[in-house]
Formats: sequence, C-alpha cells, structure tokens
Amino acid sequence: MLGHTVIETIKAVVQRYMESQKPAEFSLGVVTSVEPLKIKVENRLEIDETFLLLSAFVKEKWIKIPEDADNQHIHIIPAMDDEGAMWQTDPAAGPASHVHTIPQWKTKLALPKIKLWRGLKVGDAVRMIRLQNGQLYYVIERVEGITNDA
Repeated sequence: MLGHTVIETIKAVVQRYMESQKPAEFSLGVVTSVEPLKIKVENRLEIDETFLLLSAFVKEKWIKIPEDADNQHIHIIPAMDDEGAMWQTDPAAGPASHVHTIPQWKTKLALPKIKLWRGLKVGDAVRMIRLQNGQLYYVIERVEGITNDA
C-alpha cells in the first residue's frame, strides 16, 4: 500500500513537471481593453501587452494602391452643349422642357487604399499560443476570422 502511494506521488510530480515543460500550448482569450491592450486568457487571468506578441492578422493594416496608368479606374464624361440631343426630348414631341450644359469631367482613382485587416476591438475572441511556460502569448488571429467589420 505504501509503495502504491509513493508511485502515485511520483507519477503526479512527473506529470506536473512535464506539463510545466510544454514549449507551446494553444489558448483562447477575449480582448478586454485596446489602449492599453489586455486579453483575458481562458476566463482566468488578464494579461497586458508586455506579455503579448501580435501577428499581422490582428493588427490594422492598410494597403496603398499604386497610381499608374494601368490601374486607373476612370470615367470621362464628354462635355455637352445646349445642342446635345442626348439631353433633349424627342423633337417631334415638342421642345425640351430644359437643357443642361455639362463640362467634361474625369474621376480619380477608385480606391486609393484598402483595409486588409482591422485591429483588435474589445470583445474580440482570439486564438493564441502560450510560449515560455506562460510568460509570453502569441496572438494568432480572431476566432471569427476575416470579416467585413470596420
């Protein structure tokens, strides 16, 4: 009986030691603050940005669209004068009720930049990897993944 208790105690000590030596482990968290960044890990403890590494997927990221002749999305509306048949009613039906003069107009680049990823918001659920025995957490992504949320 005494030998069984010693063996169970040794097993428990070895198991705790092995768990403490895990180089990495997945965790879930919820963002509780953005400025400064704080995440509550598995409803247990709240950690701040000192212990967080952020992947590019959880940082706000904008991409500038380069301007060149090949990617211009433009519309050219030609100038029309008072004789422009496009703006008048059918001549057989009588004179036009009114006529407009429109100067030539050229639009600019359709999208000067686009948002690739949004930053973290309070309430976001995140997936993380616990590193260095819980001394550091790498925030991989939001649980809901890519969304169109602003």
